[in-house]
Amino acid sequence: MDKKAALSYLKLKEYFTEAHVLDAFEELIFSIKKELLSKPIIISRWKNKLQLVKQLISAKQALLNENIDVSTHDLKDVPLDNTSLLNFMKDYEQQLSKAKLDFSNAQSDEALLSSIQYVIFIQSQYEQHYLSFFDTEKLSKYTFAGKLSEQINSAKIIAYLKSGNDLYAEKNVCLKEALRLQNLIASSLR
Repeated sequence: MDKKAALSYLKLKEYFTEAHVLDAFEELIFSIKKELLSKPIIISRWKNKLQLVKQLISAKQALLNENIDVSTHDLKDVPLDNTSLLNFMKDYEQQLSKAKLDFSNAQSDEALLSSIQYVIFIQSQYEQHYLSFFDTEKLSKYTFAGKLSEQINSAKIIAYLKSGNDLYAEKNVCLKEALRLQNLIASSLR
């Protein structure tokens, strides 16, 4: 990245010091963290912010003459426990909480990138496997009027599952989440 583009990304003027660069970078990263952690996890949003963070890191490197690899790192495949929907939800909640905490606390460029990638990985696994706990034929019989939320309420799902209620009970939280994911997947294929 050239100096002019780097200055633009970091919103700096022509004259700058190392402190200016680091302050601008940290301020932009803080605003990205705040935005991502305050909204529901939507993979496309996190992927877009990952690209922005990579560009900000490249801009910082260009101005400070640093060089680190900002490419995507391979993550250890740590699958969510899919022995039951309850175990799956508990494991998802636990791993997602850890990933978000790692993201929030990330200090180095590498830690920042890998924590964003891990949140995306966990959420992708969730979206891929949640529906596998439902019979697609039974699921196709249900529809809900109105817009389904973007927000996953995993605590409600876990509580519902612990109570031993039917997975297909009319308008239950598990079924609503399955329909939300089905809609999300269908809309991404359009």
